[in-house]
Amino acid sequence: MKERRYSLSMKELKRYKILQDVISKKLPLTQGARIMGISYRQALRLKKRFLERGVEGIISKHRQPHNNILQLRMKKR
Repeated sequence: MKERRYSLSMKELKRYKILQDVISKKLPLTQGARIMGISYRQALRLKKRFLERGVEGIISKHRQPHNNILQLRMKKR
């Protein structure tokens, strides 16, 4: 299996550590949501994505190239 590397912002790294504590039951989700500065419902969604996708679930989707940028890159090739 190919090893992947991820670059996380400080905010994403903080969320990663908090979600690890939530999953290992060291921290309740309500308190974790408060620390992350998000609502309880958003924390539930984030936890679900983290459990399904791992670190990729935490990384902001706004940093990923959008479809029109990908199309421009393909045209240049």
